[in-house]
Amino acid sequence: MVLVTVLGGGGSYPPPGDYGPGVLVDTGEARILLDCGEGCVASLQEAGYGPCDPDLVYVSHVHIDHWSGLPSLAVARIAEGCPSLSLRAHPEVLALLELEARVVLPSSLELEVKPIEKGEQLGIIRLEVFPVSHSVVTYGARVVAGDVVVAYTSDTRLRGDLYKHLLGSSILLAEATLPSRLRDIALKEGHMTVADFLALIRDANPGVAVAVHLSPESRRELVEKLREGPPRVVIGRRGLQVSA
Repeated sequence: MVLVTVLGGGGSYPPPGDYGPGVLVDTGEARILLDCGEGCVASLQEAGYGPCDPDLVYVSHVHIDHWSGLPSLAVARIAEGCPSLSLRAHPEVLALLELEARVVLPSSLELEVKPIEKGEQLGIIRLEVFPVSHSVVTYGARVVAGDVVVAYTSDTRLRGDLYKHLLGSSILLAEATLPSRLRDIALKEGHMTVADFLALIRDANPGVAVAVHLSPESRRELVEKLREGPPRVVIGRRGLQVSA
C-alpha cells in the first residue's frame, strides 16, 4: 500500500487553516516529500510522522512557497538527531535552488544534493520527473511503486500534452490555484483554474484526483462544483490522506 499525505493544500495564498505546498508519499520502502512549503514540518507531526522520517525532498521549482519549509525541516532534523537532508531537483532547477538553499539552511546540516534529469531508483521505488509549463522552469514528479503510481503536477498551465504524463496514475495531485473566472491571469502566471483542473482529470482519468495549491476562492468554487461533480475527486487540505 502507498499512503499519500497532503501536508498543505494551499499555494502562496492558502485557505485559512491550511499550509503551503507539500505532499508526503509513503511507499513503505521510502518516504518522499514532494515540495516543502511553510508549515510542512508541523503537518508532518500532526499526521504522525517525525521530521526524520522523509528519506528525501524533491523540489519542483524555485518559487519560495515550494521550499520555504526547508529551514524548519533542517532545524527539526538536527534537533531530532538526524542532521542530514537529501535534496533532489531537476538540474535546471537545482542550479538556482542550491545557491539559495545553502544560504538559508543551518551550516551544521549535512546537505546531500543530487540532480534528477529523468528519474532515480530508490530500491524498488522510482522517482521520475517531467516538464510542465509554469512561469519559471518547473518539473512535476511521479513516484512509481510497483503497480501504484502517484503523480504530482506542481505548478503548471493546462498544456496540451500534460495529461500524457499523468495517464495511469493511481493518485493524481494536480493544482487548481485560481477560480475559473481568472483564466487570463492563470495563463499569464502559469497556473490552472478550477475548470482546467476538472478538464485535466477528465483526460488523465486517474484512480483518485486530489486538488492542491488552492487559494481561498478556488477552494470555494471546487466545494460548490464537486457537490454534483465527478467521482473520485477530493479537495486537498492539510492532513488529508489517500491510499492506493
